[in-house]
Amino acid sequence: MAVGQAPHVNPPAAALGTLNAVMGGLYPSHRNRAPIEQARNFEGPLSIKVVLQGQVVWTLGKQRHVVDAGFCLVLNRGETYSLTFDPAETVETFCPFFDHGVADDAARSLMTSDEILLDDPNGTSRNLSFDSHVRPLDSELAAPLARLSQLAHEPEVCNLAWDEAFLALASALVRTAKGWRTEHAGVCHRSSTHTEITRRLNRARDLIHAEAHRRLRLDQIAAAASLSPHHFHRLFGAAFRVTPGRYVTDLRLARAARLLAATDAPVTEICLSVGFESLGSFSTRFRRAFGTSPASWRKIARSEKRTRTVLD
Repeated sequence: MAVGQAPHVNPPAAALGTLNAVMGGLYPSHRNRAPIEQARNFEGPLSIKVVLQGQVVWTLGKQRHVVDAGFCLVLNRGETYSLTFDPAETVETFCPFFDHGVADDAARSLMTSDEILLDDPNGTSRNLSFDSHVRPLDSELAAPLARLSQLAHEPEVCNLAWDEAFLALASALVRTAKGWRTEHAGVCHRSSTHTEITRRLNRARDLIHAEAHRRLRLDQIAAAASLSPHHFHRLFGAAFRVTPGRYVTDLRLARAARLLAATDAPVTEICLSVGFESLGSFSTRFRRAFGTSPASWRKIARSEKRTRTVLD
């Protein structure tokens, strides 16, 4: 990201909420350093936290949101949070911050008739609030985010193009979030039940992403969703098409693959850090998932990275 592209890219924190802006950048890895804290008790505007490389933790009170590459997190206006990450691997973030009212206006424009908008163009918009859960980056958000990233890397961008890109992102966020409210419920449920099931399963998924490196129990995850273990297991499987146990294993393997490619940490250290307790079991599962051993995966991933660098 082109740092210093005033005033839209990496502006002073005090300016956030008074303009449409992007915060983020690439933070190279540094071995043997304590976790880096980029923000502490920051009360920000509506923003989308996108991780392009590595893993970042956003903490709101006692709630830890662990966001891996390929996932995102929406934080609402007025939510106070801290941001930390482990410097052992390279981390890259891309976080759009909305000017106050932009998303509210987009929602009003999408949900209100043209007749009403003509008669009352500056009517009061409701204060939007989104559920703050870790989720895969939605395909509908990917296109406006890519456009915004392109503008952020250009040396000179007119204000109109920048604001148009944020309007497109705000509209995509409003449309996408409408589906988030019931994304994990079956068609046989009532609307209110749809919403409640989704809310509870998202709480459980947040716990899994935050604590996958620990020894998790089914009743512990079910409790986070305020469900009985059997009911939770059935709803989770229907929503995500995998059991909770398989979801945890797949997440651990994906994190291990990323760390193997991005760091020089020993295989055993990575195995333990992501939550596996046996190197043999980890190696077997890794080979089954990726078709090769962890050590071979590291060589292949780094070779492919060097090739991409040369081609670029």
